[in-house]
Amino acid sequence: MPQCPQAERRDAAVYCRVLGRTVNPLAFPCMTARYERCRYYKPVEAPAAAEEKAAELARAARAEGVAAEPTAEGLGLTAEGARAENCSECVFYGTLSKLCFLLNKPVYDPLEPPCRRK
Repeated sequence: MPQCPQAERRDAAVYCRVLGRTVNPLAFPCMTARYERCRYYKPVEAPAAAEEKAAELARAARAEGVAAEPTAEGLGLTAEGARAENCSECVFYGTLSKLCFLLNKPVYDPLEPPCRRK
């Protein structure tokens, strides 16, 4: 039986991730083939489609002459304390994963943050 990808069965009830609450499975079509007719249904975007969309945005940015890689300045991080001199002091740096969570980029040298590169 098909099931809505946004629904999660919890005992006798169904939890809707879109609404963020439990819903009555008799009132909502979550567990039937008609789940796409639900007024709250949002299709899950396939990872390939998301990557294709990101590549398309990067091509459009290059065509307009805009830097494809976001910078901290471009993201509006100019408030005092929002950026650190190096990644070790930054709240967006994951020491175990060695990732910048703000820019979603790997950090090869914590002393040279990707947000400071020009």
